[in-house]
Amino acid sequence: MALVASAKLHWSSIFWRNILILVNTCSLTTLPYNLSLNTARFPSLQIIATGSSSFELQNEVSSPLTGRKIEFNLYPLSILELKNHEGINALAGKLGHILKFGLYPSVYLSEEDKVARLAGEITSSYLFKDILAYQDIRNPRILEDILKALALQTGNEVSSNELANLLNIDRATVMRYIDLLEKIFVIKVLRAYSGNLRNELSRKFKVYFWDIGIRNALLNNFNDMSIRSDAGAIWENFCALERIKTHSYADRQPSFYFWRNYQGQEVDFIEEIDGKLKAFEFKYTKSTAKLPSAFADNYKNSEFIVVNKENVFSRLTS
Repeated sequence: MALVASAKLHWSSIFWRNILILVNTCSLTTLPYNLSLNTARFPSLQIIATGSSSFELQNEVSSPLTGRKIEFNLYPLSILELKNHEGINALAGKLGHILKFGLYPSVYLSEEDKVARLAGEITSSYLFKDILAYQDIRNPRILEDILKALALQTGNEVSSNELANLLNIDRATVMRYIDLLEKIFVIKVLRAYSGNLRNELSRKFKVYFWDIGIRNALLNNFNDMSIRSDAGAIWENFCALERIKTHSYADRQPSFYFWRNYQGQEVDFIEEIDGKLKAFEFKYTKSTAKLPSAFADNYKNSEFIVVNKENVFSRLTS
Protein backbone atom coordinates (compact mmCIF):
# COMPACT_ATOMS: atom_id res chain seq x y z
CA MET A 1 0.00 0.00 0.00
CA ALA A 2 1.44 3.37 -1.06
CA LEU A 3 0.63 4.99 2.26
CA VAL A 4 2.60 2.43 4.23
CA ALA A 5 5.57 2.79 1.90
CA SER A 6 5.53 6.55 2.33
CA ALA A 7 5.08 6.21 6.06
CA LYS A 8 8.29 4.22 6.34
CA LEU A 9 10.19 7.20 5.01
CA HIS A 10 8.79 9.80 7.36
CA TRP A 11 6.92 8.16 10.20
CA SER A 12 6.99 5.40 12.73
CA SER A 13 3.95 3.33 11.79
CA ILE A 14 1.80 0.71 13.50
CA PHE A 15 -0.77 -1.33 11.59
CA TRP A 16 -3.38 -3.37 13.46
CA ARG A 17 -6.50 -4.82 11.84
CA ASN A 18 -8.06 -1.89 9.99
CA ILE A 19 -6.27 0.82 11.99
CA LEU A 20 -3.06 2.49 10.84
CA ILE A 21 -1.28 4.71 13.37
CA LEU A 22 1.35 7.17 12.11
CA VAL A 23 3.55 8.72 14.77
CA ASN A 24 5.93 11.70 14.72
CA THR A 25 6.45 13.14 11.28
CA CYS A 26 9.60 14.93 10.18
CA SER A 27 8.36 15.72 6.66
CA LEU A 28 4.83 16.21 5.42
CA THR A 29 5.51 16.91 1.76
CA THR A 30 3.54 13.96 0.33
CA LEU A 31 1.71 12.63 3.36
CA PRO A 32 -1.54 14.67 3.04
CA TYR A 33 -2.14 13.37 -0.47
CA ASN A 34 -1.34 9.79 0.54
CA LEU A 35 -3.82 10.09 3.39
CA SER A 36 -6.46 11.51 1.05
CA LEU A 37 -5.95 8.84 -1.61
CA ASN A 38 -5.97 5.96 0.81
CA THR A 39 -9.04 7.06 2.73
CA ALA A 40 -10.81 7.04 -0.64
CA ARG A 41 -9.36 3.69 -1.79
CA PHE A 42 -9.81 1.94 1.56
CA PRO A 43 -12.95 3.38 3.19
CA SER A 44 -12.83 0.89 6.08
CA LEU A 45 -9.26 1.89 6.97
CA GLN A 46 -9.00 4.15 10.01
CA ILE A 47 -5.87 6.32 10.05
CA ILE A 48 -4.62 8.00 13.20
CA ALA A 49 -1.95 10.59 12.32
CA THR A 50 -0.11 12.21 15.20
CA GLY A 51 2.79 14.60 15.41
CA SER A 52 4.41 17.18 17.62
CA SER A 53 4.44 19.73 14.79
CA SER A 54 0.93 21.10 15.11
CA PHE A 55 1.73 23.81 12.56
CA GLU A 56 2.42 21.25 9.84
CA LEU A 57 -0.48 19.02 10.79
CA GLN A 58 -2.90 21.95 10.65
CA ASN A 59 -1.53 23.66 7.57
CA GLU A 60 -0.56 20.70 5.39
CA VAL A 61 -2.90 17.88 6.34
CA SER A 62 -6.18 19.71 6.87
CA SER A 63 -6.99 20.91 3.34
CA PRO A 64 -6.78 17.58 1.42
CA LEU A 65 -8.91 15.88 4.10
CA THR A 66 -11.68 18.44 4.48
CA GLY A 67 -14.84 16.66 5.57
CA ARG A 68 -13.05 13.34 6.13
CA LYS A 69 -11.20 13.91 9.39
CA ILE A 70 -11.80 14.42 13.08
CA GLU A 71 -9.28 16.54 14.98
CA PHE A 72 -8.25 15.87 18.58
CA ASN A 73 -6.00 17.98 20.79
CA LEU A 74 -3.85 15.91 23.13
CA TYR A 75 -2.97 18.01 26.16
CA PRO A 76 -0.69 17.03 29.02
CA LEU A 77 -2.36 14.65 31.45
CA SER A 78 -5.38 16.05 33.27
CA ILE A 79 -6.43 15.56 36.87
CA LEU A 80 -9.75 14.28 35.51
CA GLU A 81 -7.93 11.40 33.82
CA LEU A 82 -5.73 10.76 36.83
CA LYS A 83 -8.65 10.89 39.26
CA ASN A 84 -10.51 8.28 37.24
CA HIS A 85 -7.39 6.10 36.99
CA GLU A 86 -5.79 6.48 40.42
CA GLY A 87 -8.55 7.74 42.68
CA ILE A 88 -8.76 10.98 44.65
CA ASN A 89 -6.84 9.79 47.71
CA ALA A 90 -3.79 8.69 45.72
CA LEU A 91 -3.88 11.79 43.55
CA ALA A 92 -4.16 14.15 46.52
CA GLY A 93 -0.79 12.91 47.75
CA LYS A 94 0.78 13.87 44.42
CA LEU A 95 -0.60 17.40 44.17
CA GLY A 96 2.61 19.04 45.38
CA HIS A 97 4.62 17.06 42.83
CA ILE A 98 2.23 18.07 40.03
CA LEU A 99 2.45 21.76 40.93
CA LYS A 100 6.24 21.59 40.74
CA PHE A 101 6.82 19.42 37.69
CA GLY A 102 3.60 19.44 35.71
CA LEU A 103 1.72 16.72 33.88
CA TYR A 104 3.68 15.77 30.80
CA PRO A 105 3.33 11.96 30.84
CA SER A 106 7.06 11.20 30.79
CA VAL A 107 7.62 13.64 33.65
CA TYR A 108 4.67 12.53 35.75
CA LEU A 109 5.63 8.86 35.44
CA SER A 110 9.35 9.34 36.12
CA GLU A 111 11.20 8.82 39.35
CA GLU A 112 11.66 11.81 41.65
CA ASP A 113 15.36 12.27 40.91
CA LYS A 114 14.75 12.52 37.16
CA VAL A 115 11.72 14.75 36.84
CA ALA A 116 13.45 18.13 37.00
CA ARG A 117 15.91 17.11 34.30
CA LEU A 118 13.12 15.77 32.06
CA ALA A 119 11.04 18.92 32.47
CA GLY A 120 14.09 20.98 31.57
CA GLU A 121 14.80 18.86 28.50
CA ILE A 122 11.25 19.22 27.23
CA THR A 123 11.49 22.98 27.68
CA SER A 124 14.89 23.44 26.04
CA SER A 125 14.45 21.12 23.06
CA TYR A 126 10.92 20.03 22.20
CA LEU A 127 9.35 23.32 23.28
CA PHE A 128 11.42 25.38 20.83
CA LYS A 129 11.33 22.88 17.96
CA ASP A 130 8.04 23.87 16.34
CA ILE A 131 8.23 27.61 16.63
CA LEU A 132 11.88 28.03 15.53
CA ALA A 133 11.25 25.83 12.50
CA TYR A 134 8.18 27.77 11.48
CA GLN A 135 8.27 30.45 8.78
CA ASP A 136 11.18 32.87 9.24
CA ILE A 137 11.53 32.81 13.03
CA ARG A 138 15.18 32.22 13.77
CA ASN A 139 15.89 34.09 16.99
CA PRO A 140 15.82 31.78 20.00
CA ARG A 141 16.87 34.60 22.33
CA ILE A 142 13.71 36.61 21.67
CA LEU A 143 11.60 33.50 22.09
CA GLU A 144 13.24 32.62 25.39
CA ASP A 145 12.97 36.21 26.66
CA ILE A 146 9.26 36.38 25.81
CA LEU A 147 8.57 33.01 27.44
CA LYS A 148 10.38 34.00 30.64
CA ALA A 149 8.60 37.34 30.74
CA LEU A 150 5.24 35.60 30.33
CA ALA A 151 6.16 33.05 33.01
CA LEU A 152 6.92 35.86 35.43
CA GLN A 153 3.55 37.49 34.69
CA THR A 154 1.47 34.34 35.13
CA GLY A 155 -1.86 35.29 36.68
CA ASN A 156 -1.32 39.00 36.05
CA GLU A 157 -2.64 41.12 33.22
CA VAL A 158 -0.23 41.40 30.33
CA SER A 159 0.33 44.49 28.21
CA SER A 160 1.88 43.86 24.81
CA ASN A 161 3.27 47.40 24.80
CA GLU A 162 4.94 46.88 28.17
CA LEU A 163 6.43 43.58 26.98
CA ALA A 164 7.76 45.24 23.84
CA ASN A 165 9.44 48.00 25.88
CA LEU A 166 10.84 45.50 28.38
CA LEU A 167 12.37 43.30 25.68
CA ASN A 168 13.33 46.15 23.34
CA ILE A 169 11.37 44.77 20.41
CA ASP A 170 8.29 46.06 18.59
CA ARG A 171 4.76 45.24 19.68
CA ALA A 172 3.96 43.38 16.44
CA THR A 173 6.81 40.95 17.14
CA VAL A 174 5.55 40.34 20.67
CA MET A 175 2.04 39.56 19.47
CA ARG A 176 3.33 37.35 16.68
CA TYR A 177 5.29 35.20 19.11
CA ILE A 178 2.38 35.04 21.54
CA ASP A 179 0.07 33.97 18.72
CA LEU A 180 2.47 31.22 17.63
CA LEU A 181 3.02 30.02 21.19
CA GLU A 182 -0.72 29.68 21.60
CA LYS A 183 -1.07 27.77 18.33
CA ILE A 184 1.46 25.13 19.41
CA PHE A 185 -0.22 24.78 22.82
CA VAL A 186 2.57 26.20 24.94
CA ILE A 187 0.38 28.99 26.33
CA LYS A 188 -3.29 29.82 26.62
CA VAL A 189 -4.37 33.46 26.25
CA LEU A 190 -7.32 34.62 28.35
CA ARG A 191 -9.15 37.81 27.41
CA ALA A 192 -10.99 40.12 29.77
CA TYR A 193 -14.73 39.76 30.13
CA SER A 194 -16.68 42.96 29.62
CA GLY A 195 -20.35 43.80 29.52
CA ASN A 196 -19.32 47.12 27.95
CA LEU A 197 -19.36 48.85 31.32
CA ARG A 198 -17.04 51.83 31.43
CA ASN A 199 -15.22 50.79 34.58
CA GLU A 200 -14.26 47.32 33.32
CA LEU A 201 -10.86 46.52 31.82
CA SER A 202 -11.02 44.92 28.39
CA ARG A 203 -7.75 45.55 26.54
CA LYS A 204 -5.23 43.55 28.53
CA PHE A 205 -5.02 39.79 28.67
CA LYS A 206 -3.66 36.99 30.82
CA VAL A 207 -1.36 34.17 29.76
CA TYR A 208 -1.28 30.69 31.27
CA PHE A 209 0.98 27.77 30.43
CA TRP A 210 -0.59 24.52 29.31
CA ASP A 211 1.86 22.71 31.57
CA ILE A 212 2.95 24.24 34.86
CA GLY A 213 6.18 22.21 34.79
CA ILE A 214 7.20 24.03 31.60
CA ARG A 215 6.53 27.34 33.28
CA ASN A 216 8.63 26.39 36.31
CA ALA A 217 11.43 25.04 34.12
CA LEU A 218 11.62 28.35 32.24
CA LEU A 219 12.26 30.04 35.60
CA ASN A 220 14.48 27.18 36.82
CA ASN A 221 12.42 26.99 40.00
CA PHE A 222 10.99 23.70 41.25
CA ASN A 223 10.59 24.70 44.89
CA ASP A 224 7.67 23.55 47.02
CA MET A 225 4.57 25.72 47.13
CA SER A 226 5.16 26.47 50.82
CA ILE A 227 8.27 28.54 50.08
CA ARG A 228 7.34 30.11 46.75
CA SER A 229 6.47 33.78 46.33
CA ASP A 230 4.54 32.88 43.16
CA ALA A 231 2.41 30.12 44.71
CA GLY A 232 -0.78 32.02 43.93
CA ALA A 233 0.16 32.38 40.27
CA ILE A 234 1.01 28.68 39.99
CA TRP A 235 -2.29 27.67 41.58
CA GLU A 236 -4.30 29.99 39.32
CA ASN A 237 -2.51 28.69 36.20
CA PHE A 238 -3.01 25.08 37.23
CA CYS A 239 -6.71 25.47 38.09
CA ALA A 240 -7.60 27.48 34.98
CA LEU A 241 -6.03 25.00 32.56
CA GLU A 242 -7.46 21.96 34.33
CA ARG A 243 -10.88 23.52 34.04
CA ILE A 244 -10.37 24.08 30.31
CA LYS A 245 -9.20 20.48 29.82
CA THR A 246 -12.26 19.16 31.66
CA HIS A 247 -14.58 21.00 29.27
CA SER A 248 -12.57 19.90 26.24
CA TYR A 249 -12.78 16.22 27.14
CA ALA A 250 -16.52 16.56 27.76
CA ASP A 251 -16.86 18.12 24.29
CA ARG A 252 -18.19 21.37 25.77
CA GLN A 253 -17.10 24.68 24.29
CA PRO A 254 -17.62 27.55 26.73
CA SER A 255 -15.86 30.88 26.42
CA PHE A 256 -13.21 31.62 29.05
CA TYR A 257 -12.32 35.01 30.52
CA PHE A 258 -11.05 36.87 33.54
CA TRP A 259 -12.62 40.06 34.91
CA ARG A 260 -11.24 43.17 36.56
CA ASN A 261 -12.43 46.75 36.95
CA TYR A 262 -10.54 49.98 37.44
CA GLN A 263 -11.21 49.88 41.17
CA GLY A 264 -9.10 46.73 41.45
CA GLN A 265 -11.91 44.22 41.96
CA GLU A 266 -11.27 41.02 40.02
CA VAL A 267 -12.44 37.51 39.22
CA ASP A 268 -9.73 34.97 38.43
CA PHE A 269 -11.60 32.92 35.86
CA ILE A 270 -14.99 33.05 34.13
CA GLU A 271 -16.83 30.48 32.06
CA GLU A 272 -19.70 31.53 29.81
CA ILE A 273 -22.05 28.88 28.45
CA ASP A 274 -25.36 29.77 26.82
CA GLY A 275 -25.24 33.23 28.36
CA LYS A 276 -24.72 31.90 31.90
CA LEU A 277 -21.61 32.84 33.87
CA LYS A 278 -19.58 30.82 36.35
CA ALA A 279 -17.04 32.88 38.28
CA PHE A 280 -14.09 31.12 39.91
CA GLU A 281 -11.78 32.21 42.70
CA PHE A 282 -8.62 30.10 42.98
CA LYS A 283 -7.17 29.99 46.52
CA TYR A 284 -4.48 27.42 47.28
CA THR A 285 -5.30 27.36 50.98
CA LYS A 286 -8.84 27.24 52.29
CA SER A 287 -10.01 30.76 53.10
CA THR A 288 -13.08 32.95 52.96
CA ALA A 289 -13.82 34.48 49.58
CA LYS A 290 -16.78 36.23 48.04
CA LEU A 291 -17.73 37.52 44.64
CA PRO A 292 -16.67 41.16 44.11
CA SER A 293 -19.62 43.43 44.72
CA ALA A 294 -19.36 45.23 41.37
CA PHE A 295 -19.44 41.93 39.50
CA ALA A 296 -22.27 40.52 41.64
CA ASP A 297 -24.36 43.68 41.14
CA ASN A 298 -23.94 43.74 37.37
CA TYR A 299 -24.09 39.98 36.69
CA LYS A 300 -26.71 38.87 39.17
CA ASN A 301 -27.28 35.31 37.96
CA SER A 302 -23.61 34.31 38.11
CA GLU A 303 -22.56 31.20 39.99
CA PHE A 304 -19.54 31.66 42.29
CA ILE A 305 -17.11 28.78 42.92
CA VAL A 306 -14.02 28.81 45.16
CA VAL A 307 -11.33 26.22 44.44
CA ASN A 308 -8.67 25.31 47.01
CA LYS A 309 -6.38 22.33 47.52
CA GLU A 310 -9.01 20.55 49.62
CA ASN A 311 -11.78 20.58 47.00
CA VAL A 312 -9.74 20.85 43.80
CA PHE A 313 -10.40 17.33 42.50
CA SER A 314 -14.16 17.70 42.65
CA ARG A 315 -14.60 21.32 41.59
CA LEU A 316 -12.29 21.29 38.59
CA THR A 317 -13.49 18.03 37.11
CA SER A 318 -17.28 18.41 37.05
